[in-house]
Amino acid sequence: MHSFLTETETKYAEQLAVLQQHTTSDMPKKHFILRLMSRFDGDVEIVRKCLEKLKTTNENKDQLREKYGKQLAELESNGFNIKCPCIYKLLEKYDGDVTKVREIKQHQLEKKKNTKISEEQYSEQLKQLKNEGVKLKNKRVIVHLLKEANGEVAMVKKFLLEEQNKNEEKKESPTEKKPHAASQEALSANDLADLEKLQNGGVRGNPFKILKIFHECNNSVELTAEKCRQHKEQRKKAQEEREKKHELINDTQNSYHTVAEKNDWPTHVTNVYLDGNNMMFVVDSLRRLCLNRQGKKTEKAIAEIASAWNEQMNIANLNLIYDSTRQLASVGTVHVQSAHPTFQTTDDMLIDIMKKRDKEINEHTVVVTSDRYLAAQLITVGCILVKPYHWFAHCVMVLAPDLIKEDLDGVEAKLTEKQDVGDRSKSQNRKGKKHYDFDQLVKRIVKMDK
Repeated sequence: MHSFLTETETKYAEQLAVLQQHTTSDMPKKHFILRLMSRFDGDVEIVRKCLEKLKTTNENKDQLREKYGKQLAELESNGFNIKCPCIYKLLEKYDGDVTKVREIKQHQLEKKKNTKISEEQYSEQLKQLKNEGVKLKNKRVIVHLLKEANGEVAMVKKFLLEEQNKNEEKKESPTEKKPHAASQEALSANDLADLEKLQNGGVRGNPFKILKIFHECNNSVELTAEKCRQHKEQRKKAQEEREKKHELINDTQNSYHTVAEKNDWPTHVTNVYLDGNNMMFVVDSLRRLCLNRQGKKTEKAIAEIASAWNEQMNIANLNLIYDSTRQLASVGTVHVQSAHPTFQTTDDMLIDIMKKRDKEINEHTVVVTSDRYLAAQLITVGCILVKPYHWFAHCVMVLAPDLIKEDLDGVEAKLTEKQDVGDRSKSQNRKGKKHYDFDQLVKRIVKMDK
């Protein structure tokens, strides 16, 4: 190490002298400057810009340390390394919200811990790949590939070598990339002066966007800072709303009523609403009709299956709703309805119906849909939710139990050597232990017009 620094100092003695003349006295340690010189082949201008950037970063860090002193002390007491630059960035991003920063850092630490465990788990495979000439630049990605390939080194090696060859080919024949439109614009001296004012006023971000807002605010730093703050609050609010929506949808996923057996159908149900458009692509034969532009036949087929099912179930009020249909004639005990023109979609119609009724009635109402956003809203008004797959499965249980078959034990034996990792995992992780022949059910129940 000492010899490297000595050689570098001798090699770039002239450049170091020039650099010292054009920089302030508060320069970083000598070994750091020598490393920069070596990295940039003695280019004084680039090294000087790096040092200026470092100085600005340190000044900003000092300001943030003063601004978020209490938060940093709390995070340090929780065992977090407050010297890490990302701590300051997160505090600035989330306006000093310690809870949010703590959650993000804990998630990052857990991720690192899991990666370390996985690396230990696949240490032998990693050594083997390294010995076979595979570059292990990003171990996390390679460990992920090993997981996907169930530890098969040959498959991972083949994929990585193909990627390396592609990258080498790109380097040998680089293509000219068109620069981004924003990067083509040259900042004038006035723009740079304005940016310096804005940075001193606490406004940071994309320089082109900031300057645009600055000019819209008649070159007022205070108004620009206020407008940027408002934009930040709007983005934060929108992010919180999205997170709440995702949480609600994820909670909804666990709220569906599962129908694994014939007697699992909810008891004391007086109303059933079928989301017709949502059910068209569950059964292969019905999906093919839709794709062949025979939507009317699909609508009629679902109505006939629902009618046959209700002959056994005796539901008092069975409704089949489509976004837009002209086939409004009842099929047996099934009331076929169209959301259009009163409503834009079936979702809007169902939400309107359920919100107007008492919660006690909704507690005896089943809605068959897999639309998670619709389901999230229907749960709040007390409806019971069933997925279309489970409803069709119950139709088989009620109308044609002979079409239920147990999955074969030798599923894995059917896999050929040509199958990739994804196909193998799909076959090994099939949901459920029973197979329902929906297509045969359609043939038995539905009278298809040729």
